[in-house]
Amino acid sequence: MAAIGATATLLRESLGMTIGGSSITASFPPQQPGLMYLTEGGTETEIMYKYGFELPEFAMFPLLDQPAAVAELRGVYTRYLDTAARHGFGVVIGGLDYRASPDWADLLGYSPKALRDMQLRAIGFLREVSEPYQADLPALMYAGIVGPRGGAYSLNQTITAEEAEDYHSTQITTLALAEVDLVEAMTFNSVAESVGVARAAARAGLPVPILFTLDSNHLLHSGPSLKESSNRSMPRRVRTGPPSIASTARTPSSSSPRSNPATGFSGCDAYDRTSP
Repeated sequence: MAAIGATATLLRESLGMTIGGSSITASFPPQQPGLMYLTEGGTETEIMYKYGFELPEFAMFPLLDQPAAVAELRGVYTRYLDTAARHGFGVVIGGLDYRASPDWADLLGYSPKALRDMQLRAIGFLREVSEPYQADLPALMYAGIVGPRGGAYSLNQTITAEEAEDYHSTQITTLALAEVDLVEAMTFNSVAESVGVARAAARAGLPVPILFTLDSNHLLHSGPSLKESSNRSMPRRVRTGPPSIASTARTPSSSSPRSNPATGFSGCDAYDRTSP
């Protein structure tokens, strides 16, 4: 693959949620038989170690104020889009806003308004880069990337689903304003936080795959397996749960023993999104 870390992912249909008595529908476009989607991955790793840019707090969006970094990012995404067009893949494009949430923005010195502006610029950049490929791709979707409130490999034992919904609503509301097609919740290890993200996305009318981080024992750092986490991420207030449950930063072979949809998942699709 030309784009480092890119992995083909079949995104299946959809999500209908009922929250607080109101019906909210958020769905992927109807699946076309045989259509696969190519998603980027490992962009932070590439931009740091291949091109030498620093990422304070592991945040990508501040690079939009560095012309040299923007040029390299444009090259990264162009190679990814070239690969998708050449092989007939659809594209799910995202990747700059993993840290674009209030606590991380505060650490980086961004006001709420400045953070909102950077989020809109991040999605605008993706639209600009991909626009020349519109006619060459069978499908193109824009994803807003939401990361955990804390670190991906540490626990936040105190966060509740209600707190997580309130916290992540800030970023997700702006993503809805930017008219993304979906939210990707990446590297989560708290079930309560993933429930909050699912609720916030549902309120915004956006589908959300939940991508959990697993350890070498196929478990979240907080203890449960991928199957247990997916089941617990479907509370009564969110009737059908997220459309996809995935694992990140693990190989498919190490994750698959406990991520087979036939062994107890319901209402969601399970897949691996693997970074090198």
